[in-house]
Amino acid sequence: MEDFKKGIVRCVFDILNESNGAKTTITDDQIINSSIYEEYGINSLEMISLIMKLEEKFEIQFNDSELKLENFETVESIANTIINHIKR
Repeated sequence: MEDFKKGIVRCVFDILNESNGAKTTITDDQIINSSIYEEYGINSLEMISLIMKLEEKFEIQFNDSELKLENFETVESIANTIINHIKR
């Protein structure tokens, strides 16, 4: 499960680095334990980019019903959303 979450964290880092234009100094633990959009100010376009990056990385396509902000609020909620999607 840890490698799975690290994959999610890498996707979040990529989005944060793209929006900042520089390498972020945030640690894995900070991202894992924080609200992505409240703590790091990810906007709606960046959230869409994150969702697309997750779909590509994990070779899935989220259903419209899964595209709720609470499903992408934290690394844990993203992991649960992906796991539930794969189980279907």
